Amino acid sequence: MSYFSPLNFKILIHSLFLFVLALFLSANTAQRPSIARNIFVVWGEIQAPFVESFNFLISGAMNSWNRYVNLIGVAEKARLLEMRLAEVEAHNLQMLEVESENHRLKQLLGLRVDSNKSYLPARVIAAGSSIWTRSLIISIGKAEGVAVSDTVISSSGLVGQIVAVSNSSSLVLLITDPQSGVDALVQRSRARGVVVGGEANGNLEMLYVDSREELSIGDRVLTSGLDGVFPKGILIGQIAEIGESSTSALFHKVTLLASTDFSRLEEVLVVSGQKEKSD
Repeated sequence: MSYFSPLNFKILIHSLFLFVLALFLSANTAQRPSIARNIFVVWGEIQAPFVESFNFLISGAMNSWNRYVNLIGVAEKARLLEMRLAEVEAHNLQMLEVESENHRLKQLLGLRVDSNKSYLPARVIAAGSSIWTRSLIISIGKAEGVAVSDTVISSSGLVGQIVAVSNSSSLVLLITDPQSGVDALVQRSRARGVVVGGEANGNLEMLYVDSREELSIGDRVLTSGLDGVFPKGILIGQIAEIGESSTSALFHKVTLLASTDFSRLEEVLVVSGQKEKSD
């Protein structure tokens, strides 16, 4: 409640008036009492409508002021509520992101595990793509046991190979890179070939597939494990196009659609220890 309410203001005005009038009457009552009484009566009749109008104006002004103060309070509450709503929305967005990441990690950890290999989860912290190279940088390195030539996979399939390692991060050469090569086979027909990165658009090509082999659009292509680099049975992609090789009629020209969406890759697994150790 405001200290300067209409009632308090009216009491102040009347008090001042009565105080002045009391001084006047005390000075003149003894000498001319009839004049003082007449002045009091006449003043009361004269000031009544003015006091009423003044009170009305003061009440209106104070009501307007109080409404203004209330509106300021409402605006402040609205601002605080908007800030709280923004905090709640940010928290909910963060929780959704955590839930999404947990789902992706569960997919990774749900992959078939070979007890002879180590599976090290990592986050993608940088990506690079140019006409010369297609690569990723991941968040683990020598300190976690990563080594050059380790295989990198996602929940969708083959990603690439470790080509450089620091203490806390590693460089991954993607299978879409033109310098990459993976010995592969068609799951249905067992036809073999070498999957390399395409020259453009991040496509994959399967080279050296015998033209006598029966292939179909949609056939799944897996790692063969025969190159001594990539473990056997990892999904690479599906056949998207089949044609004749421009260099030799002995081979098919096969274009693959990679099973991994490299533009959306956030977490990977490094498959370590897949090579046989020589004594």
